[in-house]
Amino acid sequence: MKAGLVGVFAYVDDLRKAVKGLKELGVKDFQVYMPTYLHEIAELLEEKPSPVRFVTFMGGLLGFISAILLTGYVSVVWPLRPSMKPVLSWPAYTVIMFELTVLLGGLFNLLAMFFFSRLLRPRFPKGFDPRFTDDKMGIEVYADRETLERVRALFAEAQAEEIRDVEA
Repeated sequence: MKAGLVGVFAYVDDLRKAVKGLKELGVKDFQVYMPTYLHEIAELLEEKPSPVRFVTFMGGLLGFISAILLTGYVSVVWPLRPSMKPVLSWPAYTVIMFELTVLLGGLFNLLAMFFFSRLLRPRFPKGFDPRFTDDKMGIEVYADRETLERVRALFAEAQAEEIRDVEA
């Protein structure tokens, strides 16, 4: 059975030392909480790139294709030919293509950001502490009892301000 442990840190250097120690111990199941994005910690975590940019690209592509279809359809169904210009005049439609690309790309970006960041989740994880959004940083680790004892010693060595147990 897995149990959990939360370490609260006040300084980035201490948090970095703890994350490096967890990587050396081979612990995989841990979550880092920070009040702001810290590049030196993110590099240690080796996280995958966010899928938000892919969703934004797909939204922009959908907007561009929708604009082409919309303007083409409207021009063919209701042709207005001032001075015998072609019915499908692409230079006139570039503004509409740009605007729909930006509009749908932005909307998809907003929705993806809310979905992937889990900002709208109904409850917080058990190890979350409200201080993690203000001035403290934390690491929540889930492992077996033997590994947790080594993690507790690691947190103490990394000068964690507080170390507490969390039920899985």
